[in-house]
Amino acid sequence: MRRLGEGDTPELCLQRGLLALEAGRLDVARRLFEKAGGPLGEALVGAIDARKAAAREQAAEDALVELLRQISGSTRLEDRDTVIAAIRKRCEGDPKRVEATRKALAEFERNWGESKAGRQQASIVQTALMFPLPGEPWTVPQVGIELVWVAPGTFQMGSDTGGREIKPVHTVQIARAFWMAKYELTQAEFQTVTGRNPSGLKLARHPVSSLSWREAAAFCATLTERERDAGRLPTDYEFRLPTEAEWEYAARGGAETQGYEYSGSRNPGEVAWYRDNSNHGPHPVGEKKANELGLHDMSGNVWEWCLDWYDEKFYSRSPRIDPLNAQQAVCHASRGGSWDASVQYMNPVGRYWMRAEAEAVGGNNYGFRVCLGPRIEIK
Repeated sequence: MRRLGEGDTPELCLQRGLLALEAGRLDVARRLFEKAGGPLGEALVGAIDARKAAAREQAAEDALVELLRQISGSTRLEDRDTVIAAIRKRCEGDPKRVEATRKALAEFERNWGESKAGRQQASIVQTALMFPLPGEPWTVPQVGIELVWVAPGTFQMGSDTGGREIKPVHTVQIARAFWMAKYELTQAEFQTVTGRNPSGLKLARHPVSSLSWREAAAFCATLTERERDAGRLPTDYEFRLPTEAEWEYAARGGAETQGYEYSGSRNPGEVAWYRDNSNHGPHPVGEKKANELGLHDMSGNVWEWCLDWYDEKFYSRSPRIDPLNAQQAVCHASRGGSWDASVQYMNPVGRYWMRAEAEAVGGNNYGFRVCLGPRIEIK
């Protein structure tokens, strides 16, 4: 460029810029073309900008291929659903791999988030990570049901004090983790999924009520189908009613239990709506203090259906690991007490029942809480 002589006329700047461009010095060439100005200089500046943008997009594509290799085991940019399925398959049940995927995605977004590949593909990876992850809470998209992770553990189920239906005290192991809804299912959540609301008094944040065990089970099946179609269910998990063992374990605080008489407190008024404080009706979910796991209203507000058939003598033959009474009977089990029950029914060990064939429960004191747990077959 020195042979071109001194000065910075447009012609000289253009010539120097072309030499810089030939040498691969794009930034120098761009400055010289910009200095030269005029239609030709502006066109050359635009050409350099386009070349640099194309190079960055290619670099982003290369970075995306590497990201997919890390998080899905494949470098192919296939259709959206295939990419999501591959990432979920690789991450499911492996918290360390999930965390590694999140870090890799964050690094990609930091470097390439403004690129076309970044804008289009980062959201796909984010969607792939939108499914229940072991050890973490989960909120069902578009429905809003908040779920709390309940780790496996062992506890003493039942009580030596009280009726024969809760005797004998026996050791129960919850072998597989599950998620329990933070709140009793609300009327708004039920209506979002089913399009209807069976409750007598229509209030969105109140627990859905006046429904049978069959209706509660049908809701869980519908939610399972919805989330399975969206690819958001862990393998061999489903939405369903909790078993009596899962319900009592969670109500008593799971592995975090402090041994309270009621679910989360020794004072029933802190955690429960019941006959003495309810003012003759259910209340919006979550107004009372949570228990050790962060679950609200496990004592009081509305009775909660469980998956089991009810058998007063079941504890005398109950399996030690993940017990479930699947033997068909007249009634299904329910737990937790309600707004119109006396304080004695607020204790998490209590077992109660309602006729299984009832298609509707007359009052507004029966509801349910969903569980996302291992698949169980029960008729």
